[in-house]
Amino acid sequence: MDQNKFKYEPRFRNDVTSFLNVANLLIETEDSNLALEFLDKMLPSYWRDFTPTAITNLKNEIRKHKYTNADYATNEGDDIKSVEHCKNACEHLLRFKIIKEAIKQASPEVPHLIDFGPGDYTLPIGLNAENLPFTYDAIGLYNKAREAAKNILVSRWWEDQPVSRPTWFIAYEVIEHLENEWEIRQAMNRLETHPTRVFLSTPLYTYAEGNPDFRTKKIPHLRTYTPNEFVSICTRMFPEYTFGYITSEVQTLIGDLKNGS
Repeated sequence: MDQNKFKYEPRFRNDVTSFLNVANLLIETEDSNLALEFLDKMLPSYWRDFTPTAITNLKNEIRKHKYTNADYATNEGDDIKSVEHCKNACEHLLRFKIIKEAIKQASPEVPHLIDFGPGDYTLPIGLNAENLPFTYDAIGLYNKAREAAKNILVSRWWEDQPVSRPTWFIAYEVIEHLENEWEIRQAMNRLETHPTRVFLSTPLYTYAEGNPDFRTKKIPHLRTYTPNEFVSICTRMFPEYTFGYITSEVQTLIGDLKNGS
């Protein structure tokens, strides 16, 4: 029998809508990378070779609306907010309150904060408004906000890592934005010395109502984290640190460098 003449005709139920519904729910709950994986790898075998147009179109929509580095480099949503807004955030947002209290407890030491993914620089501007003792540098993409923050922080902005004072490395609300989570570790590896402390955060599960209208809002969050998943990736990323876990709507990990690391 000549197998090359055989033509397969699918006889299974052609229920494309169910797959689209699952993928759309994953996008809405801010697991867009998982939605892509689902649509790439978890289709019936025939569809993996002959993908229905509706599924291909949704995959292209996801890829179209996911944030890129160019989007973050021109993101006016990260323009500097008022000093009062920043001070209020440092008083009420748990992850910022953790830094604030840690600075107070570190006295008389003056920590140098290196902020990976600073967003709108609310944290340092709020700390500065409270006249707390610290210096600061950031690793970010949006230069307009960076220059505005430097003008506010003035002498607190140190672009050279000090050797005589402790460095703290902060990556708040950034891991869920990265295609490669390990960019956080890569950024830390470029520092002159190991930070004595690291502070990491991400939303607990889906943040607020998620992203029900991704075609309008685009897709900044690529994945969500359960507590176990967040602890797992961070402890693998930073094995030299002993971590404590704190959670509310945003989950936060505080890592202290182990002796001898």
